[in-house]
Amino acid sequence: MSNSEVYGYLMSRLGLTFYDKPVDYTEEYTYKWISSRGGSIMPPSPGAKSYVLHWVQDEEGFKYAMDIDWHPSIDELRRRIPKWQQFHRSRKCAISASAARINELERRRQRLREYMPSVNKHKVSDSESSRMYQAFLSILEKHLVDDPQWRRQFLDDHRHSSLGEGYKYTELFTMSNDQFADVLSQLRENIQLLRNHEGQWTNIMYNAGIRARSDELDNLDSHQEGTVEFSRIITFHIAFQLWTLFIKDKKAWYTETFDEWGDILNVTPEFILPYNLGGKVYLKAAELFNNGLEFKAYDGKSWDSVAGELLGPAFRPVLTYLVGHPMVATGSSFTSLLDTGANQVHNRNAHCTLLALGDDMNAFSGEPTRAPYVEFQPGDTQAKYILGASFDEPQRPKLCGIKATSDRSKLMKPILWFPDVQSALVTKKRDTAVRAAWFNMFFSRYGKGTLLEALANIKEFLSPGEQIEQLVEDETNFADQFTLAQELGVQQVFA
Repeated sequence: MSNSEVYGYLMSRLGLTFYDKPVDYTEEYTYKWISSRGGSIMPPSPGAKSYVLHWVQDEEGFKYAMDIDWHPSIDELRRRIPKWQQFHRSRKCAISASAARINELERRRQRLREYMPSVNKHKVSDSESSRMYQAFLSILEKHLVDDPQWRRQFLDDHRHSSLGEGYKYTELFTMSNDQFADVLSQLRENIQLLRNHEGQWTNIMYNAGIRARSDELDNLDSHQEGTVEFSRIITFHIAFQLWTLFIKDKKAWYTETFDEWGDILNVTPEFILPYNLGGKVYLKAAELFNNGLEFKAYDGKSWDSVAGELLGPAFRPVLTYLVGHPMVATGSSFTSLLDTGANQVHNRNAHCTLLALGDDMNAFSGEPTRAPYVEFQPGDTQAKYILGASFDEPQRPKLCGIKATSDRSKLMKPILWFPDVQSALVTKKRDTAVRAAWFNMFFSRYGKGTLLEALANIKEFLSPGEQIEQLVEDETNFADQFTLAQELGVQQVFA
């Protein structure tokens, strides 16, 4: 594809128009999805060499079976770590069905009907919403830079991601510096438009992607079965997707925004925010657990829709609209920022220390603000599970949850659902050092050091699952990943 073609696509989609009333595209999405046979699966995790997948769509729904060829290291984990560590946050097959997104829409509609009286009690006032929104735009504008080196890194990290309408991030490599300057200029113009049209709607019909869900394992048998009842809806559009291509220092952007919002909201609890601290957040979590503070884990339910309400009317221009409610788009440059900001809104009067990430509310010495859309997580609480690791030994966090399939969404593979059983062998070639690194993490180890040390050195916080897999696949540490296996006398497992 020529640089002029993808450049023309970007410039034709970046402009914004505003309206006083929202358009709800729920029916349009439902019509598109109801006849769709599309879906997705994930490749094997480092704990599995391959798996044979069988899947079928019949009158009872979407069903699958998988026969896993576990790596020999799984037998060692089965013998050496407790069952709770094997199965809490474990995963069968991460699999999705496009038509199952309709079930997700209906579930969301029903939940919001129940949640709204409580949401309305906790949402910001119109004046607070306006102050937060205008601060968000001012700080965003300040952090936009055109840095070719950062662009290359960003595009390389997103090479498997979609821009929408058949375009991929890799195609942006063909664009010139002048063309990128034009894109940034348009984004700067959009900031002024967004300022001037506070409280209005863009009425963009966002592209709708899909993300695989998975049930937890309750055994490590090679044969596993399951059903797909819901598939997570991913919404994205290029007008709100490209901003982070020009935000080189995301940590500073997040920190300044959350600090400003905290001041506007006059928040009571101490908020510990991973996007501010980077990997140092794991050291802070270890400190809190080591101090013996009571810990309780909670999650927000249907959070992208709840967040769209909690943030108030000013944020409408950067939200989509679905099942009768504003919603934070799940594939936007602002998703994590807005979801975590809504967490600040909801918990502004909570009496606790809160390690918060999106809808995650990890409370020390107290509880988050209780509401029907805030759900206690007994398994995470018991396992002292935060950000992908269990802190049951505070200074030695460890991986828990054996997974048959991978975490990283960029590795998704498409499938099609039919009334006849479909079968496929699913593989992913992995270096034995990758499998050893993953194995080590269940014992709080990483190379010759600890998992805590490795996590603390992460500069920019990503999703917990992606961070774990990035560490696992870091070739600079391959040579040291067999140290633990040698100590345990199981080096033959990775031969």
